[in-house]
Amino acid sequence: MPRPALLSLPILLIASFLAAGSQADPAVFQNNDGTGRYSIGTNWDVGLVPVNNGTTYEVSIPGADGVVFDVNSPTGVSFVDEFTIGSTSASFTVAPLLSFVVNGRARLRGTIATNDSTFLALGPDVLFDGSVRLSAANGGQIAIDAPSLLPGFTSFSTSQFLAADGTNSVVDVSSIETITAFNDGNNCGGCTTTARILASNGGVVDLSGLLTANSPLTSSADRLVFQETTGGRVLLDSLQSVARPSGGRVRFQSDASTFSLPSLVTAVGMDVSPAVGATWDLPELTSWNVASIDLPESATFNLPKLQTLQNASLTLTDLAATFNAPLLTEFRSSVLSLAGTSALNAAPFTDI
Repeated sequence: MPRPALLSLPILLIASFLAAGSQADPAVFQNNDGTGRYSIGTNWDVGLVPVNNGTTYEVSIPGADGVVFDVNSPTGVSFVDEFTIGSTSASFTVAPLLSFVVNGRARLRGTIATNDSTFLALGPDVLFDGSVRLSAANGGQIAIDAPSLLPGFTSFSTSQFLAADGTNSVVDVSSIETITAFNDGNNCGGCTTTARILASNGGVVDLSGLLTANSPLTSSADRLVFQETTGGRVLLDSLQSVARPSGGRVRFQSDASTFSLPSLVTAVGMDVSPAVGATWDLPELTSWNVASIDLPESATFNLPKLQTLQNASLTLTDLAATFNAPLLTEFRSSVLSLAGTSALNAAPFTDI
């Protein structure tokens, strides 16, 4: 699937280059009135609202504040030269119909949210500097050019750390090459924590540059989940490896009629959850170790190059589920549940 273009991206980028300054003045958010509003000058140590307008700014949000960007410029687009969110407990929400653009250096933590609005950080020096959550809703758009992502768990419940919900909602982090899910220090006494990437109701999470997805580095019950629902799409065109450094698992689930991981070659600790009647294609996968594979009614799984399936639970319902792996010969330490009209199409097993 082609990469989705942010609707306002070309105009904003042209304006960004024109607005960039050579020397930025520092401005630190203090939230003196307790409202979290960016547009209140007394909330800043400089006593005015820091957006580029002749003077350029290096903006810092050091504390655990919830900040709402609500500056109405003539174009609806505001720029800063540098931007830092210093706390994983902080949040930065762009109000509807507004756009916030970082021209250069950005260090991002905590939550960034858009709601029919835009956040862009596509400069030459952008990093996720700790655990982060990105959420775009109702046509909101986020584009951030950073190479890797470490989503943390700040509670013991499910953490939705990349989310695009609604038509034209886009979270574009296509520059990311590696995702490693980890627990940021909480210990819930054996409970399960889940880091979730969710595209729903026509929203798109663009991870088309992702090469490696690493499972959580904590308990074996923890999960990194890629989920599509109600027309949402998670773009994973370049994903080559699902790895299990230690601990948890990676799960892919979709209610779409088709799903593909076109570049995936090796997988360790990968579980799958297709929808009833869906067709999944993994055309390059050759080796799969540690897996839970449950195919519901009339679902089809196509793995034309798979040769090894180890430490797996493979369950096919009794209503025409099909697992096509014509080169599969190794089924070591695995369990097969096959019933009724379901079919496993594989080469004769030589290693069980």
